[in-house]
Amino acid sequence: MKTDLTRLMNEILAWPAGDQAELAAYAQKIRARRARPFAIPDAGARNGPRHAVRSRAAADRQIETFWQRRGG
Repeated sequence: MKTDLTRLMNEILAWPAGDQAELAAYAQKIRARRARPFAIPDAGARNGPRHAVRSRAAADRQIETFWQRRGG
């Protein structure tokens, strides 16, 4: 499998930028699905915004703005 993947990756490097970007976006979805670093326990899911679990990917101000827009 590794050899096939290596060959494919070398071929992909010759693709047009748009095709590479499309493939990269799909790969990011797979990466995100596999990572799943934070699981919301059942109790946490029911408690709403005050107890929401979040990653460090967004700044505190962005999170605050998000919840304000949703009435939280």
